[in-house]
Amino acid sequence: MRFAMQPIGSWLERLCTGVALAGALLLVTLIGLETVSVVGRSLPDLLGWTGLKLLPHAIPGDSEIAQAITAVALFSFLPYCQMRGGHIRVEVFSRSLPAPVIAFLDVLWNIAFMLLAAVLSWRLGVGWLSKLANGDSSMVLRIPDAIPFAAAVFCTLLLLASVAYCISPASRQRNTATAPMPQPHG
Repeated sequence: MRFAMQPIGSWLERLCTGVALAGALLLVTLIGLETVSVVGRSLPDLLGWTGLKLLPHAIPGDSEIAQAITAVALFSFLPYCQMRGGHIRVEVFSRSLPAPVIAFLDVLWNIAFMLLAAVLSWRLGVGWLSKLANGDSSMVLRIPDAIPFAAAVFCTLLLLASVAYCISPASRQRNTATAPMPQPHG
């Protein structure tokens, strides 16, 4: 579902889109990194038939990098998904309800989601402050654990802002969500 955008909504949607694109770029980078690491690790086996004595050359700390990038990328997609109305919606029971009831249920679920995003932001923020205070870092590369936490906190705060923005339009504009699903032909 797309909402009629006001200036703040338009700005928020551009920010969410930019963050999601950054998350996608991180995932593409991770794919390249893991490909290089796996090929480097497998090179002796792949070229063993040639008689060459090669040593495996994996990228050190590739699993640490993968964990951090995956976490940040996951959180980066949530605000975009909210602004685009892309979160899972179960309409089995609500499809036959009147539009005002569906609009009320949407507002109710958005408020519940906003509370969840607030708790998630709060707890990630507490974790981030703890990581900063302790100076925790990854084992191999010594990447500070606070870095992915900070990105996750930013993304959950952006999610919180996105949900808060979507509550008002969701209560006024739900005609597109109540349209019946297209039926397959044949």
